[in-house]
Amino acid sequence: QYYVKINALKDVLTKGIFMITPEKEDSIGNDPIHVNDVWLTNNYLNFEMQYYGGNMIHYINLVKDNNAQGPAGSAIKLQLRHNNKSDSGHIPLKALVSFDLSSLKQVGKTSVDIVITGRDFDGQTFTKTITYKYDDEVVALKKTDQTKLPSLNNLKNSYQRVN
Repeated sequence: QYYVKINALKDVLTKGIFMITPEKEDSIGNDPIHVNDVWLTNNYLNFEMQYYGGNMIHYINLVKDNNAQGPAGSAIKLQLRHNNKSDSGHIPLKALVSFDLSSLKQVGKTSVDIVITGRDFDGQTFTKTITYKYDDEVVALKKTDQTKLPSLNNLKNSYQRVN
């Protein structure tokens, strides 16, 4: 038997990665946000952040622009974007947001490097480089990717589960 004391319980917003298009560029926002902490948990990239507001609901997204990616094999570039919806509030607010990285898994790889950038209040760019490891799972192939199937012998040696 164990005694457990819970000091706090919070809802955590969970979202996927937003694929940006030129049509959505203006509505996604690019307002400043301060990242206090960032860490990986399983397939989720977690952020603890601060921003100013109090009068409106703000939107926070992790954005991937396919047109801004480097050559194959290079780090995936993501942007942490904030839309304050023209909120004039001056109350410092905190948020916890977790983004599902599962869509970034690549067939034949066990990890990918990711570079995350965002705009901070002092005009500086926040940059964080991480390695997203998913080597405990076999990445399932989409029907359109069947030409890239690994050999059966390689799969037998690495199989653990398919989601």
